[in-house]
Amino acid sequence: MIRLIIGNHQVTAVADAQSHSEPYDATPDSLWRAALAAARATTGLAPYDATALEITTDTGLVAIWDVETLGSPSALLSASEVAGLRDTAPHLWVLMEAGRYAVGTLESYLVARLTRGTWHLTTSTRPLTAPDASRPEAISPGDTPARTEPSVFLGLEVAIRLG
Repeated sequence: MIRLIIGNHQVTAVADAQSHSEPYDATPDSLWRAALAAARATTGLAPYDATALEITTDTGLVAIWDVETLGSPSALLSASEVAGLRDTAPHLWVLMEAGRYAVGTLESYLVARLTRGTWHLTTSTRPLTAPDASRPEAISPGDTPARTEPSVFLGLEVAIRLG
């Protein structure tokens, strides 16, 4: 499940949408499409009303993505499956160690997509057995260092807050 809350200056939700992608064989790209569908569900929203976007997703899954192209080499994984990639997909592990691939929560992946790869962030404090070079930057909940890129997010440039 993906929940997007788009708020105004008073932190009042001016749009609140949810989208569900199929749980079986879900990919980061299907997650991105579901997030855009949730955002499009807010069609009555005027761009000047929006000042912040809050993202909440299922935190039991992680995504792996190319930090340059934002493409993904695999389906969504459970956090416990990441360590096994060292043995089952050594080529992915090498790219993660080199920092070419990032691994993080679904929110982290959506931030990367919403910013066209400018930001790779997480608020997750859960241990993740992955190379340090592949982990998104940790921020405190409520921090909003990133803004959406209008060309990929319905023409809106708003602060991103992870929920």
